[in-house]
Amino acid sequence: MLQELEALNHAWFLHLNGGSGTPEWLVRVAVGIAEGTVLLLPALLLLMAIRGDRDQRLLVIRTGLVVILALGTSLTIRHFWHHPRPFVIGLGNAWLQHSPSSSFPSNHMTAFMAVGIPIFLAGMLRAGGVVLVTGLAVAWARIFLGVHFPLDMLGAIAVALLAHLVIRFAWPRLEERIDRTVRTLQKRLS
Repeated sequence: MLQELEALNHAWFLHLNGGSGTPEWLVRVAVGIAEGTVLLLPALLLLMAIRGDRDQRLLVIRTGLVVILALGTSLTIRHFWHHPRPFVIGLGNAWLQHSPSSSFPSNHMTAFMAVGIPIFLAGMLRAGGVVLVTGLAVAWARIFLGVHFPLDMLGAIAVALLAHLVIRFAWPRLEERIDRTVRTLQKRLS
């Protein structure tokens, strides 16, 4: 079963990876998407924290907790289970320099999903949708550039969803304490 899944992963990768005849402009676009868009995440959260109301500021905190849990889980998985990147095993074309660290799950995709899912599900459909769609573009770009497999992206989505569910379950017990702490800090700073 695992061998069949890995063979499917490799086949999907080869279908999405940029071939030897890929135009240079497309590689540059993919690099921009793969590396530059991650800065949108802290910018969005900062904007929501500064311009938003109490509920949006609490959403930023809740989203931050999801990000911390999701990336912590991702790093733990990568530490205990090393899955080589495509270029390490000589598969496809590598258009982006990257360390030979474990590929599963993708930290970039984990971050995008960990931010996008809670914001989208909180009813901020436009902002959350933009983050989720951008995350899908990042997933394509990182596969296209040869640094990730498709299952790395699916694993990242699963990790982010799990982190969201854990924080959502714990949030009713945390919300009041966090809100009280934020209001106390605001009073001290003003």
